[in-house]
Amino acid sequence: MPDPATEWILFAGFLCMAASTFTYEFMPGAETRRFNYVAMAMTGFCSCGYLAMYCGAGRIVVDGHDVFWMRYLDWLCATEFFLFGLCMLSGASKADTAYVIFLDAIGVACALVGAVIPAVKIPAYILGAVVFGAYNVTLFGSMQASAAKFGDAVANKYKRITTFSMLSWCVYPVLYMLCEMTRSVGETTEVLLYAICDCNAKCICCFFLLSSPEVLRYVAMGGGDKAQKALLV
Repeated sequence: MPDPATEWILFAGFLCMAASTFTYEFMPGAETRRFNYVAMAMTGFCSCGYLAMYCGAGRIVVDGHDVFWMRYLDWLCATEFFLFGLCMLSGASKADTAYVIFLDAIGVACALVGAVIPAVKIPAYILGAVVFGAYNVTLFGSMQASAAKFGDAVANKYKRITTFSMLSWCVYPVLYMLCEMTRSVGETTEVLLYAICDCNAKCICCFFLLSSPEVLRYVAMGGGDKAQKALLV
């Protein structure tokens, strides 16, 4: 049985994610509901994951330690939706969208495999780091260029959100090394650290995504003179 402190942290994580999900529903965005749905999906899946782990589901014992495999499932769903939101914001091509989402799925799969099969955790960790770096090249390369086609407002918003979110995600490989690879911290500390990072990388990033609704509206309308006139209404 998990420590009671661990259970309370998991429940607090669930409450934070669930509250964020409902908050995004009521944020402005009459013409940009697609972005609200992306944010709600990201934190919504996370809230389900935290609730499952709180209830005792989504965990197995590996080498005498609990591994929360549900964590990786909610990561997969949440990160895919957020990256899709970045693709919508930047007006990315179908090829770039598929490439980024596919590589992210490989990265999360590597993390899961390394956690449940310790014998391959080092090569899995290395492969995960490589694919993370690979799709970041696209995020800050061709997708940034695509966002620039909408003008400075969209380009600056995209760069700000992408930079903050990717820096937030860079913390996870460090936590993974401490928690899954070396077992340097206890279970309660592990859950607490991941919960703090999740709230930052998911709740706050989604809030930034939905901020400046006039910019999202501009993107949703495809930019150009039509969108500029609509923004003045």
